Amino acid sequence: MTLAGVVTYNPDMARLELALRSVRSQVDEIIIADNHSSNADEISRLCAQMNISLLRNASNVGLAGALNQIFRASDNRYDWVLTMDQDSVFPPDYVQKAMRYADISEVGLICSGYRESNLKKTPSYGKSEPWQYVKRAITSGAVVRFAAYEAAGGYDELLFTDYVDFDFSIRLRQRGYRILRMNDTPFEHELGQSETKRFLFFRFRFTRHSLVREELIGKSMVIFMRLYLGKEPLWKDILSICKYFLLTLLYDDKRWAKIRVRLKGMRDGFKIPGESLRKQ
Repeated sequence: MTLAGVVTYNPDMARLELALRSVRSQVDEIIIADNHSSNADEISRLCAQMNISLLRNASNVGLAGALNQIFRASDNRYDWVLTMDQDSVFPPDYVQKAMRYADISEVGLICSGYRESNLKKTPSYGKSEPWQYVKRAITSGAVVRFAAYEAAGGYDELLFTDYVDFDFSIRLRQRGYRILRMNDTPFEHELGQSETKRFLFFRFRFTRHSLVREELIGKSMVIFMRLYLGKEPLWKDILSICKYFLLTLLYDDKRWAKIRVRLKGMRDGFKIPGESLRKQ
């Protein structure tokens, strides 16, 4: 038994419907948790048309809070939960292919690579094998074993939106579960407003976010670093921070506003008392 859980926030309705229809026949039920979208009534009408359960929040409880609501609403009726973003579109055999690995008891999460729809770039892992074990997985496209979700203690709502998936991945591994990535089943995903930029001899993906999101990213980034410094290799995360500041300075028209709010968010992350962070 498989459930699909979708967190929505001001979605593009045409894209959301496309995403929902891509998995409708692959799962037993779909639950949407809406974080107080401005077009919540349109979401409600679409759910009624497609016979989809809807949880409407009176405020934005974040990605982590909404995901926890979906898992609680499933009421232990499902062995696996596919978590997906409101703009992710899946191939018709995605869940079926994921279930090839369901009998591997140590696997707590099955994921896949994705194609960014605005970049038209398909992931290449340089691997001939159909699957491999990895350290982290993003939220969208993650097929989560319900027992593993419970063992990990759910999603950390202090992180709100960003780093929720990486934190969850680490806690799964800490509880003895492994993350399996399918290399032969990419799906289509939108990651902010992404474009490819060139700096010297290198090409980078540069993603633009709103000022509010930039501040949240900065705060979650610091919380994540504080939780795992000295416990997990974070050099890629540190390089990502450096790349962000460099590319923002070079290419973003709102560079100073973006950097200012990102630094404010980072400062807020440092202000949280150590005893308020989750105990490891």
